[in-house]
Amino acid sequence: MSSHCLAGNEESDEPEEPPELGRMTELIAKELNESVSAIVINANTCLRMLAADHPNVEGARETARRTIRDCNRAAEAVSRLSTLFTKRSER
Repeated sequence: MSSHCLAGNEESDEPEEPPELGRMTELIAKELNESVSAIVINANTCLRMLAADHPNVEGARETARRTIRDCNRAAEAVSRLSTLFTKRSER
């Protein structure tokens, strides 16, 4: 890591983060936002399928599976972010 990244800038006492850390954080946040959006959409779809006059139980079951998949994807993104910041704080 260069001394420039750790030296900070004139406007703040906070050290500048390396460009790769910022980009990685941006990608993880994007993945997390996509996962959370998919979870909400799937949950709403599942509720509509079950609330219909003739509930689509099999469709709701498949939508619940997709919701679980998306929750796991979000949890993995959070875990990667946590690992990233843990490694950074150990330096």
